Amino acid sequence: MGTRLAGRRIFAWLMALAPIGLAAADAGPLEQTGAPESSTAPLNAKLNALRGAIWNLYDWSSATGRDDRGRTIADDLRQYVLTATTMANLRSLCRATDAQRGIDCDAAAPEQRSQAQQILSEEQERFDFIYYYWWDWWTVANHRRLWQRILDRTEPAQLNTPKPLVEMNAQQEALSHTFASQMDPPKLDKEALKTAFEALIAEYNQNRVALAGAIGAAQTRRPLTGRDRIRPCPAQAPRTSGKPTPKLIKSVSPAELYPVTERKSEIEGKVTVLLHIDEAGCMRRAEVQQDSGSDGLNEAALDGSELVEYLPAEKDGHAVASRVKLQWIFRLE
Repeated sequence: MGTRLAGRRIFAWLMALAPIGLAAADAGPLEQTGAPESSTAPLNAKLNALRGAIWNLYDWSSATGRDDRGRTIADDLRQYVLTATTMANLRSLCRATDAQRGIDCDAAAPEQRSQAQQILSEEQERFDFIYYYWWDWWTVANHRRLWQRILDRTEPAQLNTPKPLVEMNAQQEALSHTFASQMDPPKLDKEALKTAFEALIAEYNQNRVALAGAIGAAQTRRPLTGRDRIRPCPAQAPRTSGKPTPKLIKSVSPAELYPVTERKSEIEGKVTVLLHIDEAGCMRRAEVQQDSGSDGLNEAALDGSELVEYLPAEKDGHAVASRVKLQWIFRLE
């Protein structure tokens, strides 16, 4: 529950960033590249937009906590973006408007304005690099939390995983230090860092799904979780399946059910659900038989199980209640 609430707080701050093009509510960070800005573009607006984005990202800092370096977003912003030295350089190039922070770069001479433009572009690049790093770090941190929850509730005999969790955690720690090494002096390679994070996310998904599958196969007692139907039943099926098993006649795509937090965190998984179908073809109860390793995906599978429809099973020419397994595969395309 804590992970999901933290996710909701973070997305609220991301929505605040969206108007200036730094994030999209449905797709995470966006590329900032495009047509080069004219040297005569309003520099004051660019400076103020960057300041606003920094303040919004400061707020995100309270939700993400500290990374593997023991630092927060606020620490990185204070050290690397619009520092006192940078602002002093801008004041020397631009016209001061008050004794505190006010400067008017648009009123500067062309040569000074061009230099100020270069400084602001570099500051924007550093800000973007910090943003992308923390987005990916937080995504991986969510995967780590999921793993830890699985380990906390799993017997040691079931922990034969393809790759030890400690090794993947060490990879994330290494990426944190790679980020730091590229910031000072600046050698920003956003694509390389992002590619490395994406590979690590894929490993977490693959190994978590394998572990959850192994635990599900070893599950011989009661289901992991389940619930009775909440929605009203659909209209009674017009006929039976003609077989001892029910027949699926209406389904729903897992993509339509994908929880927002899990989609944002790039969490994939498979959920096997045991459905109890009555003699009218209505699913009366759904029970998770194989865990995805994510409560959010498990709940989505239970929700989706209320939307499917079946022709009921048949025995001796009559419709009968039955049970059937249904697998939900949540995969990001």
